[in-house]
Amino acid sequence: MQENFEYSAFISYKREDEKWAIWLQNNLERYSIPSAIRKEIPRLPKRIKPIFRDKTDLSAGGLSSSLRKELERSHFLIVICSPNSASSDWVGLEIEHFRELGREDKIIPVIVDGIPHSENSESECFHPVFNKFSDEPLGINVNEIGKQQTLIKVLAKILDLRFYVLWDRHTRYLRKKRIIITSIIFILGCIGLSYWYYTQPIYKYFIYYMLDEGWIIYSNPL
Repeated sequence: MQENFEYSAFISYKREDEKWAIWLQNNLERYSIPSAIRKEIPRLPKRIKPIFRDKTDLSAGGLSSSLRKELERSHFLIVICSPNSASSDWVGLEIEHFRELGREDKIIPVIVDGIPHSENSESECFHPVFNKFSDEPLGINVNEIGKQQTLIKVLAKILDLRFYVLWDRHTRYLRKKRIIITSIIFILGCIGLSYWYYTQPIYKYFIYYMLDEGWIIYSNPL
């Protein structure tokens, strides 16, 4: 990753797909790069730089100068692709500007709905601007591979890593996390059961003891 970019990525999306943009931003910023990989590749940070999510209210007109600057300060452009964004002039302007910066290969399409290169315009998820690209864009389809692999694929692209290198470490981490959580739940369960057992009055044995010692005299009421 280059150090002269303020943002690791800029997320472009249509307002209807905001939940996907928020999910991706939060998970990218919170993800901790595995220490084993950072030891092998010292250039990698512990976490990627901030991710810029465009919160601009969609309106007519061109991109503002401030928004252009945010795009220029971003290393990658992540486009949330869906039929909603495919028909958005705003998303198209952001893609076009990033492409004009000579960063066509730094654009990451993330498909959340619809079909790429569809014959039906209503289900098309790629914006028409993608037709101007020298190479056909390869989208990351969350509906085909799930959220976890989508996240790791985007991270691998930003970090310039092979997907399976990062995915292997990620799955190891998840297994380790599950084992730790399961162990903690088991230990807490044992502690709770032991506490319940030793704090409950054992009435039956107590009464037998009192009867045996003669401290309780049984009488049959008339």
